[in-house]
Amino acid sequence: MNARLECKGYATVVSVSVQRSLRPKISSAPTKQPLFLLFEDNHQYHYHQTFCSDIATHLSGYFGSELWKRIIPQACFQESFIRHGVIAIAALALASKKVESKDQIVHYATEESMSHYNFAIRHYGKAVRELRLSSSVTKLPLRMILLACILIICFETFHGDTLAALAQIQSGLNLLAEWRSKHGASIEDETSLSSHMPGVVEDEIIQTFGRLNIQAMSFVDSRPVQYHHAMVNFGDNRIGTMPLQFHSLKEARIFLDLIMQRFMHFTASVNAISGKETVTAGSMKVGCIIAESKSKYQAQNKYQNEMLRWHNAFQPILDSRTTLDAREDLGATILQLHYLTTCISIATTDHQYAPRYLVPQFSEIISLSSKLLNHAYTKRPENSIFNFDFQVIVPLYVVALQCPVRKLRRHAISLLLSTPRRESLWDSRVIGRIAVWVSSIEEEGLEGEYVPDERRVVNLDINLDMQARKARLQCRQPKPDEKSGFLLQKIDFAW
Repeated sequence: MNARLECKGYATVVSVSVQRSLRPKISSAPTKQPLFLLFEDNHQYHYHQTFCSDIATHLSGYFGSELWKRIIPQACFQESFIRHGVIAIAALALASKKVESKDQIVHYATEESMSHYNFAIRHYGKAVRELRLSSSVTKLPLRMILLACILIICFETFHGDTLAALAQIQSGLNLLAEWRSKHGASIEDETSLSSHMPGVVEDEIIQTFGRLNIQAMSFVDSRPVQYHHAMVNFGDNRIGTMPLQFHSLKEARIFLDLIMQRFMHFTASVNAISGKETVTAGSMKVGCIIAESKSKYQAQNKYQNEMLRWHNAFQPILDSRTTLDAREDLGATILQLHYLTTCISIATTDHQYAPRYLVPQFSEIISLSSKLLNHAYTKRPENSIFNFDFQVIVPLYVVALQCPVRKLRRHAISLLLSTPRRESLWDSRVIGRIAVWVSSIEEEGLEGEYVPDERRVVNLDINLDMQARKARLQCRQPKPDEKSGFLLQKIDFAW
């Protein structure tokens, strides 16, 4: 199924000057100012401490992250715009709560939560203003600009302004590409595995933007075909360094991220060249059909082989999951989910619809997603509202739209709607409602457990207005009992 998504809103890209001279190796313990000089009042100090003690752990997800636990907290002592960004995120997190009795997320429902929310907005404004002011009087280090981008992306996705977050993702990726090019890094050597100059920009920052790139390409990617065509060979010289066996979840994760980016750049470039839409919705261009060609089959085999190599290296970690703690076990579950979703995407590049032989993979996605969403750790209030990284929404979306088995589709939709959550750019409630509409069209009056190909919709067009919280969907469906022709289906809904 082809899908296209547009996103409306009002985004402001924070443009800044970047310091071009290279700095010496970053100190792991920058000089700290006394707290009374850093914070204007006890409220600011409280939010900062809340971020360091609670929010940073949550944003680190299931893999642990030096970015949120060490790099950003230390940067608070160096730049005021980083400090105000951290305070804003902590206040926004406290302004949101989950109403367990209704099993839905309610923002700013009380006077206390409104107070947190207003504090968050004020300090986010301060962060942006001080970033612009600092940039106007001096050339800021690239590292600080990238950290500011990450904080803006985090705040805007949490706040619901997806377009502003996407603009900042692109801004950060452009800065990194310019920096790498300046220092002679080729596309083949480029990678999200590590920094080629870790004394200037740490590995964690590079890896974070690699995952943000995946999110942008899976949600809304309006970058021109020339960009993706130039990136087809992204990481060619680094993929061969993948070990025969991973020694940690972190190592497995960064190599999976690299393969996903490589495949997504390929599908974006080929789809655009063959006249397909470049702005799409779904996971790794799910359902986008690539024109038949020898090069297409060669590329498909290449990415399938890379995924096979990855899973063989990952299998020992899966086999030893009984020795992992709860958090690590859920991290391994997420990697397996993303592996399965990517394999489905690769397999469906030459199919209009997902073939039935992929049903075991769809079934495993449902099983793993249920395990993760029903786990006590995931059900903690702080873990169930907003996540900086994508986890289960995209895999469940793939099942809900692509799987031919009605029972599995219904289960995927149920998980999306019954456990409301936001994972970076993705909102499970919005995605669940899209899937409900598509399945209602395809399964109307249908008997039997399988959805036949002649019932499946094509050219799903999803137009989201994130500011107004409205969506307009349309698709085409083959006319019943006719050999040619399509029916146009449309719907508008709000959330």
